[in-house]
Amino acid sequence: MENLARVIGFDQQFLIQVVFQFLNSLICFAILYYLLYKPVLKFMSTRREKIENKIKDAERVSNEADDLKKEYEMLLKKNHAEASKIIEMAKEQAKIIITQANDEANKIKKQAGVEIENEKTQAQANMKKEIINVSWVVINNFLLDDNISQDLHNELNQKYLEAMKNIDLDDKIKKAD
Repeated sequence: MENLARVIGFDQQFLIQVVFQFLNSLICFAILYYLLYKPVLKFMSTRREKIENKIKDAERVSNEADDLKKEYEMLLKKNHAEASKIIEMAKEQAKIIITQANDEANKIKKQAGVEIENEKTQAQANMKKEIINVSWVVINNFLLDDNISQDLHNELNQKYLEAMKNIDLDDKIKKAD
C-alpha cells in the first residue's frame, strides 16, 4: 500500500487538494448555474413561447384564411348562380321581345298589304276615270266632227260609259305584263 500511496500520493496534502478541487468545482458549478444556466433556460423558455405564439398565430391566420376562402367560394357560387339567373331572365326577355317584334312585323306587313291593295284599287279607279275622260274627249271630238245626231250621240256615250265601267283593269294589266 505504501507503493500505492507513493504512486497516487494519498497523503494529507492530496486529500486537501481533492477537497479544494471539489469545492472549487461546486463553486464554479453554482456560479455557472446562476450566471449561465438560468439565463439560458429563461432564453430558451422565452424562445419556446415566441415560437408557440407564432405557431398559434399561424394556425389562427390559416384558419381565418380557410374561412375567408370558404366564404369567397360561397360568394362565387352565389354570384355564379345569380349570373346564370340573370342570363336566363335576359334570354326570356329577348324571346319575348323577338316574339313581339315578329308580331309587330307581321302586323306591319298585313297593314302594308292592305294599303297596297287600297292604293292599287284607287289607282285603278283613277285610271278608269282618266280613260273615261280621255275617251269622252275623243268621242265628243269624233262625234262632233261627224255631225251625228244628238240622240245617237247620247246613246253611244251611255254604251261607252257602261262598257268602261265594266272594264277590269287588273286583267288588262296582267295581260300587258
